Amino acid sequence: MNGDLQEIVMAGEKEEVRGAAKIMKGYAKRLVGELSGRPDLVVKGEEEQTKALRRIRQARKADGLLR
Repeated sequence: MNGDLQEIVMAGEKEEVRGAAKIMKGYAKRLVGELSGRPDLVVKGEEEQTKALRRIRQARKADGLLR
């Protein structure tokens, strides 16, 4: 694999891992909000999950895995 192409693919994989970690962080925040009766945390958690999903989709699109 070309060195530049390999760097791009690896960068995309790193973004996917970061995105997955942020999804879990958002899920945890949302869960804490639901259990503690704090709707502000529920909303923040949902927002973090949405942003993380976008980040993963962008990384996959950059890798050519999505159209």
